[in-house]
Amino acid sequence: MAGALVDDETPASKSAAAASSSTAPAASSSTASAPTVAPQDLPNQKVGLLKALLVVGDVTHAMFILAQWPILVQAFPEIADLLNRLLSVSIKPAYDSISISREHSQWADEFKAEKSRTITDSKGEKKVLIPEIKRQITGEAFPDPKGEWTFFFPGWKERVPKAGDAEEVLDMLEKTFLPLVTVFIARDHTLFTKICRLATSDLKVR
Repeated sequence: MAGALVDDETPASKSAAAASSSTAPAASSSTASAPTVAPQDLPNQKVGLLKALLVVGDVTHAMFILAQWPILVQAFPEIADLLNRLLSVSIKPAYDSISISREHSQWADEFKAEKSRTITDSKGEKKVLIPEIKRQITGEAFPDPKGEWTFFFPGWKERVPKAGDAEEVLDMLEKTFLPLVTVFIARDHTLFTKICRLATSDLKVR
């Protein structure tokens, strides 16, 4: 009822088998030559939001996140750098009262002044040129120091709490920043130096 079976040894079947065997290496070679795409890690939304809040100086909402996940500071040291950036703004009023630049303002003004150079024109007259600084807007908290950058949100320091003296600095360190930043406060050498100078000045007064 089924009919005659096909002979596997017929010339047609042999040619079909040869054709399939010849195309198999080509398919495997094309598969091997295809570039493999490495899997990418999904972005951490909590970390991204926290960084954005710290960059624009929104301390209130940033501390709300850190109160629930304080381990983020240890896992992502760049968050500690942003906290140190806020702390530098917080202690600025207290540090300005004992800073060296306040005692020797002439040196500070000379250091901040734009460097000029003297040239001689074609008529032999000397002219003083002050280089024109072209500032670029950036959203990075720590832009390339080789360029002149202006942060896109100039009012980010206004919402950062300020400490007026060494006692307020100590209170802010103990209650807000040090429990989170811990040893990572030493990542900012300038900030660490200012805190040491504030402590030294306070001990001399006492």
